[in-house]
Amino acid sequence: MCIRDRISALGRVGKVECRSDRSLEGCVRHVINPKLSVYLQVKGAVDLQDEIKRLNKKVNQLEEMLQKLEKKMKVRDYEVKVPEEVRLKNKEKLLNTANEISILKKCIADIKLI
Repeated sequence: MCIRDRISALGRVGKVECRSDRSLEGCVRHVINPKLSVYLQVKGAVDLQDEIKRLNKKVNQLEEMLQKLEKKMKVRDYEVKVPEEVRLKNKEKLLNTANEISILKKCIADIKLI
């Protein structure tokens, strides 16, 4: 069983396409992680205003998380008191969160064009 068949079976969907194009007309992008996004054909099937509200809520949550992480990383003597392994994980989390926010904002802009 190929990966498309597995995704189709797990997601209970009919057709699964693996594509590299970034702009798919009538589709909404759902970010799984910074390296993987899923595009769903929604034109005429989903209330796009509700989708925009949902994405804005997610952006707000991530921005709040980003601010807390930045605040934690700006604490006096952070470089001295926090182990290097933790600092590296925090830096990676900061970059991934900022990237996800950027992707979600692009998704919102794309939906507004549908």
